[in-house]
Amino acid sequence: LTHFGLTANGPDGQAIRRKLAETFLRPVRWKDYCDNFTPDYCEEGDEVALRAPETEEEEMQYFLSGSFYGKFNATAENDCDANPETCTGHIINVECTWTTYVIPQAHHLNIPVSSSGPDVAGGYPHLRIVEIIDAAVYNKADFLLYWFTPDAKVQSYIGTEAEFQRVLLPPPTQKCADARLTEEQRCSADPMNWIGDVDGSCDAE
Repeated sequence: LTHFGLTANGPDGQAIRRKLAETFLRPVRWKDYCDNFTPDYCEEGDEVALRAPETEEEEMQYFLSGSFYGKFNATAENDCDANPETCTGHIINVECTWTTYVIPQAHHLNIPVSSSGPDVAGGYPHLRIVEIIDAAVYNKADFLLYWFTPDAKVQSYIGTEAEFQRVLLPPPTQKCADARLTEEQRCSADPMNWIGDVDGSCDAE
């Protein structure tokens, strides 16, 4: 699978943008689910949350087997009717201190996705990403993420209906490697610094 099917270019660009926005929804934290999707803050429980979170750590979780099975929701970021030029599907990106080039890759390759995590640039902590994956697999929800191989999480789904599918970006070159973002740029408070140079938007080395 290559990135070309995800690129919002040409006459089909808006249709592709809408498809990604409708397919890749945002994960919902346990606390936010109880606050916004139940009438009693999960006091009675339902098929998604059997109970309310009991600690601050649980409030932040996206999945806890036997207690909270996760939910994915279309937010204003996914709304292509209200925001036809800026709506995005969700991609799970790591924290900016990790070596990640998701933002420049999405921007320069015109792939309309963005990450909505708590990190300054929208990334998620590793533990939260694992929970989001578990929630997506449990709910059979489509998800897109930046990840790495070899990894036990990826390998655990090989041969199942949830086996990961790699999306191939333009092949890495030395020119691209030399143009990559620095950690200072990735973690900048100025979103313009997250985009970087088009030459640095290739696939991982």
